[in-house]
Amino acid sequence: MRFELALLFFQGKSLLDIGPYTGALMEMASRLGFPKIVGLDIHRHSGLSLPPGAEFELCDVTNMKFATSSFDTICALEIIEHLPVESVVPAIEKIREVAKGRIIYSLPFKEKFPLFKQEDPTGHKQSFDEAKIFRLFPKAYFTLAEAGLGAPWIIIIEDAVRPAKTREFKLSSAKIILRALNP
Repeated sequence: MRFELALLFFQGKSLLDIGPYTGALMEMASRLGFPKIVGLDIHRHSGLSLPPGAEFELCDVTNMKFATSSFDTICALEIIEHLPVESVVPAIEKIREVAKGRIIYSLPFKEKFPLFKQEDPTGHKQSFDEAKIFRLFPKAYFTLAEAGLGAPWIIIIEDAVRPAKTREFKLSSAKIILRALNP
């Protein structure tokens, strides 16, 4: 469901998928006709399958070497919660730097402790509540996705052209957000 919700917000002709895992989202973007598709991760998953013409960059999100405003859509689904606390803000800043249009994140929302695989190096490193999410994403739109891993998931959409103007954390339906982004 998180992928399906993210797809609603895709725009433009270029996609950066941060943490593509097996490449499912990249394949969906390829079917939508995106001519430029790049996956980026700190390691290449053994099951990663790239659609024709797609590229893969082996890199930490905080050290991306893409030019400023390189991608129309950037997806960082199920990534931020895996980062060490001190890497979250630098990662978000770097993502914003290479974004031309829209950024789509997903995070577990109010995940209870112990977190998913908390002691594992690849596990969740932190929990996100309304205050923390709004502090990190003050100009974003927020919608809930399905529950999983003991917590609901939130989809966060940042848009360079039409940033949210609310001064508080507010959950909206995907339809309401799409109307705000595409008047």
